[in-house]
Amino acid sequence: MAPKELSELTVFNRRKAHLLGQITRIRNSLENVESPLNQVEKRAKLASLSEVKAKIDKLRTESYGVLSDEELMDFEASLDTMEVDADNLEVSLNTLLESSNVNTSELSVKNDFANYNVKLPSINLPEFSGQYIDWLQFKSQFVSLIHDNTCLSDSQKLHYLQSALKGHAKQLQTVNDSYSSLFEALEGRYENKRLIVNSHIAELLNPNKIKFESAFHLRSLIDSIQSHLRALKQLELEPNALCESMLIFVITQRLDDESRKQYEMELHSNDLPKWNNFLDFLIKRSQALENVQRNTSLKNKNEYSPKFRSFVVKSNEKTCPLCPSETHPIFKCKMFHEMSVQERSNKVDRNLTKFWDLEAIGIKAESSCDPDDQAMQHFKSSVRFNSGRYEVGFPWKSHTQELNDNFSVAEKRVKSLTRRFIRDPTLYIQYSEILKEYESQGIIERVLETGKPTDRAVFYLPHQAVFRQESLTTKMRIVFDASSHEDGQPSLNDCIWSGGNLNPNIFHLIISFRLNTIAITADIERAFLQISLRDEDRDAVRFLFPDIKSNQTDPYKFQVYRFKRVMFGVNN
Repeated sequence: MAPKELSELTVFNRRKAHLLGQITRIRNSLENVESPLNQVEKRAKLASLSEVKAKIDKLRTESYGVLSDEELMDFEASLDTMEVDADNLEVSLNTLLESSNVNTSELSVKNDFANYNVKLPSINLPEFSGQYIDWLQFKSQFVSLIHDNTCLSDSQKLHYLQSALKGHAKQLQTVNDSYSSLFEALEGRYENKRLIVNSHIAELLNPNKIKFESAFHLRSLIDSIQSHLRALKQLELEPNALCESMLIFVITQRLDDESRKQYEMELHSNDLPKWNNFLDFLIKRSQALENVQRNTSLKNKNEYSPKFRSFVVKSNEKTCPLCPSETHPIFKCKMFHEMSVQERSNKVDRNLTKFWDLEAIGIKAESSCDPDDQAMQHFKSSVRFNSGRYEVGFPWKSHTQELNDNFSVAEKRVKSLTRRFIRDPTLYIQYSEILKEYESQGIIERVLETGKPTDRAVFYLPHQAVFRQESLTTKMRIVFDASSHEDGQPSLNDCIWSGGNLNPNIFHLIISFRLNTIAITADIERAFLQISLRDEDRDAVRFLFPDIKSNQTDPYKFQVYRFKRVMFGVNN
């Protein structure tokens, strides 16, 4: 029996699993304190890691020309994770080689608890990604665990500090490669009280909107508020009556309608509400919702579902639709055979009409509920000819105007893209040239004011490069993802009517193609990009791009762009 042919994605996943196994074996040998690696073994592991990283790059390049966009997104993300793991192992091995005179197996937490028989669980190091809002908490934990630990050498402290840094913080450059130099550089950059305070205030003044009654989302809101207030208190900033009144106003605007109604009913006078009373209400409200939702879940789980019975009588006799008194099928009916072809056809698009009318029981969809009608009505009311181009706006759905800006998802994806650019400068040049061409043609523009407007929707589109080697014109194109979204939040495509199918009918196209002797085909270059997008909708199609060439010391500094034209892939 011939073996079953495997899909290309399956083959790629198997190759990826093999490389992941190599990384795991190297990590296990490095963490095995019972038989530590000697110098020769450490160098051999380093060489193996270099080969693994080269294979990861090769696997990524091959996947670009084979996998679909959806398959490529998840596959590339897993390769990025493997590559980060390999980089961390490489740092660890280099650090151990430099500090070969130190026996790291003896520098464990058990020295501090030698007189105890209780085996304590290991303590994971805190991580810092370069967010000012997280610096003080990270510093406090790291100083307690590593900085003040006299059992550790400076080389080991440097290794632990480098392992704890992620994102922007990992790219920080220092005067020399030492622990004290790196720690002082971090303090110099991130111990900025003004920026830290501004970050906490920004989070407090812009919480996520709760769209429906949810104990989980309400509890998350409470925890977030208390966390930021506690951090500000540690920075010697105590709230006053004005601050508390402002916070109560901001947060009530972000509550779901029913919770806001319940809070208004709690107030019994026109005096200013107290912050502690407001916080108590939120806590009690979340507890009540949690109890109700849990009880509802248990009730639905234990509820008996009865079996339904049909009381329709089934008859085995087949009556003729032309002569009901007879029981023969229609294809044996004499009256049917005496009809012309046209009469037969008419008798049948009528019987079918009756059948569908009976199935629909007289209920017909209103045109206001039809996405095609909604999109077309919006198009007719908004389209106009402006400065030599047709201009349209997005056909927004009325009930999904609360569009989250999706910045965190887009930032995560562009960081992954930046790591690819650092490894592959040619790809960065190709990417940049396309965007430069877009900018010169007026398709996109830079966003200088990156703040969030209050009068329009803001959305950041993740993007990636897709290669098609068989293409005769464009080998590489940039694909933007309007279906991306944060957990529990709608995407841009969710908030816009999709409209009708603009693709031509294939059957009619083939028939028309065969009518004449000569056929002529034409294509509109960048057809969607020839249509202007109205100004108030342009912030809904923002995207991020790293400015590596101008910011070599900080490659993770991004430039914000937005589309001025209708882009392909958005539901309009």
